[in-house]
Amino acid sequence: MQHLITRIIRILHSPRGALGLFAALLVGTAAVALAPQAIGGGGGTSTGNATGLTVHQGIDGVTLSGRLSQTKLVQGGQGIMYLDLSITTPAATLSPSRVKASDIVVVLDRSGSMAADNRLPYAKEAVRRLVRQLQAEDRFALITFDSVAVVDTELTPVTDAARERIVRRVNAIQPGSSTNISDGLLKARALLQGPAEERNRKVILLSDGEANMGIVDPKELAKIAASFTGYSAVLSTIGMGLGFNETLMVALADYGMGHYAYLVDVWK
Repeated sequence: MQHLITRIIRILHSPRGALGLFAALLVGTAAVALAPQAIGGGGGTSTGNATGLTVHQGIDGVTLSGRLSQTKLVQGGQGIMYLDLSITTPAATLSPSRVKASDIVVVLDRSGSMAADNRLPYAKEAVRRLVRQLQAEDRFALITFDSVAVVDTELTPVTDAARERIVRRVNAIQPGSSTNISDGLLKARALLQGPAEERNRKVILLSDGEANMGIVDPKELAKIAASFTGYSAVLSTIGMGLGFNETLMVALADYGMGHYAYLVDVWK
């Protein structure tokens, strides 16, 4: 019995062994052939008494208790008794996980085609809702583009005052002319120069994907998307409306290691 308890304790110190033993305990009691002898253990303190109850207190705070179904074997019987095992672990003290602050760069298409099907109004509302969810530890930047891209808001902490300024700027955006996605992405990448400083970096492109100025080759645009990983950032894309270029928007998200979605309406 000494050998058995010692072996169980040794198993408990092994993650794989402890998992297997725990699975066995879920079944109920374990039937084992035992000899009626004193029970002890190693690696901690053990107590036992004539009722067949043994408690082993490990140095790591884990308590293993075992109780025999009987203290004697009946002569002429089957020579089997049962051992009920229970394990008590100390309460885990979990420290709250630290959530990393984020750098969010929104690249918003304000080309003429975004005037169709309320694409631009829906995109603007999506940006406003995003800004409202950010905290003061987060930083936000806004880039808008038609034939050229403009940095409307540099990366700035989202304080209450900054949030109001960003919302006012978003409200003032109007549709322009052509669609230069490449210039918008390149200006977003330029904002991410320097170390990430333990921050989550995300670039979000909202567009109908109808690139017709600047770099328009999908393969070259994909290379720009892939380059964001070198700046510890991911690029996600949101296709606007029903007639957007889904092939391009999906490819940019794939190469940018981000997510892809589409928006045809806003939640009321």
